[in-house]
Amino acid sequence: MQVPKVEERRIICSWKNGYAQYSLTLPKKFVESLKAKKVTSLYVIYNSVLIAFPANIVSKDELIALLSLQNELEKLLAKEV
Repeated sequence: MQVPKVEERRIICSWKNGYAQYSLTLPKKFVESLKAKKVTSLYVIYNSVLIAFPANIVSKDELIALLSLQNELEKLLAKEV
């Protein structure tokens, strides 16, 4: 199992028809690996963190099981330094 990569990505704001639209770029190597697996969409899960999963590789049941760990992740992020 590979160690996940951690990268900082900027949030880009653009205006379309008077409304703000926000975008987040994805790392090129990540997108290339998704394309090789024929992935064309992602499930995006967010609350205090953002997580994305290939929609045609991960099932909703698997995501729900992962989300059950969300409380532990929030506790980790809430730790005072």
